[in-house]
Amino acid sequence: MGRDQNQFADALVTLSFMAKIDEANIVQPISIEIINYLVHYCSVEGEVDGNPWYYDIKQFIQHQKYPPRASNTVMKTL
Repeated sequence: MGRDQNQFADALVTLSFMAKIDEANIVQPISIEIINYLVHYCSVEGEVDGNPWYYDIKQFIQHQKYPPRASNTVMKTL
């Protein structure tokens, strides 16, 4: 068994200890899909303003000004 398979087995054991199942509960099966590409490719969204993801960070470092559309969360992050 490879290390990746051991991690998966460990995660299933952890889930089994966390779930509280009584005789009255109906247990639904878990569906597992194996994806052969990196997850961060699935979550990449297109740039709305046409600038790279680091553009606002670069502008903040150069000019010490927040973007005009920046929310409080963005300001804290920068």
